[in-house]
Amino acid sequence: MSLHSSRGDKMEKMLHEAAQMRGSSLGRDAWKRLRRNRIAMLALVFLIALATSSLFTPLLPLQSPQMQHSQTRAFMPPDLEAVFLSVTYGDEVASEIPLTKAMEAIDARRLKLQSRLKSATSNEREKIDEQINAEQERYLKCFNQLWATPNAWDRALIRLRLIVFGDWCLPSLCGTDDFGRDLLSRIFWGSRVSLMVGVVATFVSLIIGVSYGATAGYFGGAIDNRMMRIVDVLYCIPFIFVVIFIISILDENQIKEKLLAWGIDKTVIFYLVIGAIYWLTMSRVVRGQICSLRNEQFVEAARTIGAGTGRIIFRHLVPNLMSVVIVYLTLTIPSVMLFEAFLSFLGLGVDPPRVSWGILAAEGVRVITPLQNFWWLVLFPGLALGLTLLALNRLGDSLRDALDPRLKNR
Repeated sequence: MSLHSSRGDKMEKMLHEAAQMRGSSLGRDAWKRLRRNRIAMLALVFLIALATSSLFTPLLPLQSPQMQHSQTRAFMPPDLEAVFLSVTYGDEVASEIPLTKAMEAIDARRLKLQSRLKSATSNEREKIDEQINAEQERYLKCFNQLWATPNAWDRALIRLRLIVFGDWCLPSLCGTDDFGRDLLSRIFWGSRVSLMVGVVATFVSLIIGVSYGATAGYFGGAIDNRMMRIVDVLYCIPFIFVVIFIISILDENQIKEKLLAWGIDKTVIFYLVIGAIYWLTMSRVVRGQICSLRNEQFVEAARTIGAGTGRIIFRHLVPNLMSVVIVYLTLTIPSVMLFEAFLSFLGLGVDPPRVSWGILAAEGVRVITPLQNFWWLVLFPGLALGLTLLALNRLGDSLRDALDPRLKNR
C-alpha cells in the first residue's frame, strides 16, 4: 500500500506540475526569437512608420506635391525656408492667396446662400442651389490645385491638417524639381503608390500562386505534371515585354475610355498585371510543401470524415504552410516594388498627376547632365526606395530564421 501510495503521490505531483506549465506556440516562439534580432526589429519599426506616414500623408504639414513654381523655385537645392500653401483664386483676375483664406471666403458665401435658401421662394431656390453648387466646385478646385483630386479620406485629413498647421509647410528639405515642386512632399505621396503596388500586386500573386500550387500538389500524378509544365512554359516567356505590350494596348484611348466607364483606371490594371506575373515561384514553393503534407495523418482523417477536396486544401493544408508563405511574401514585395520602379523609369508606370518613387528617379535622371548636377533629384527618391527594399529583405530573412524550428537554439 505504501508503494502504491508513493507512486500515486508522485503522479499527482507530476500532473500538478504539468498543469502549471504553459506551452509556447510556433508563432509565439518565433516572435520571441524575432524580438532578439535588433536589426529585424529596426526594419519592422521602419516599415510600420513608413506605412503609417504613407496612410496619413495628407495630415502632415507638407507642401503641395503638384503646385508648380517654375519661375521662382525651379531646381532649388535643399533649404530651411518655410513655405505657405496658396492657391490661384479669383474669377476675373487670378491671383495667389493663402489656402485657408480662400476656403474661409468660400465657406462664408456658402453659409450666406444657405441662409437665403431658407426664406427663398420656389423660383429663387433653383438659382440659389446653382450658386451653392458653384461654390462647392470652387472649394474642390482649391483642393485639386494642390493635391490632384483627393478622395474623401484625403480631404478629411487635409481639413484636419489645415486646422492644426494652417498654411504653414515644412521647408524644401529635399529641394525642388524642374517645375519648382517640393521633392519631400512628392516622395511622401509617391510612397503611397509604390507601397500599394507592392502590397496589392503581391496579394494578387499570393491568391493565384497558392491556389494553383496547392491544387497541383494535392492531386499529384498527371494533373500535377501538366500544371507544372504550364508553369515551366510561362517561365520561358520574357514577362517584361508582355507587361509593356499589355500596358501599351490598355493605354489606347478607346480602350482606356471603356475601362474608365467600368470604373477601372490604368493604375488598377497596373497592379493586377504586375501581380499576375509574380505567382509562378509562389506556386512552386507551395506545391512542394503540399506534396510533403498530403499524406499526413490529419489529411487522411479529414478524408475519413468526408471532407471535400477544396476543404482539405484550403482549410487543412494551406494553413500549415502559412509560415513559408509569409516569408516569401516579405521577399516578393521588394521585387514587385523594384519592378514597378523600373516600369515607371521607362515611362510605363502610373499616369500623372500620380507619382511614385520610380517616376521621381526617372525625372531626376532626365534633368541631370554633365553641365548640371542636381544631385538631390536622384539621391532622395533612390534613398527612400533603397531603404524600404533593404528593410523588407532584412525582415524577410529574419522571419525565415525565426519561423524555422531547426534554428530554435541558435
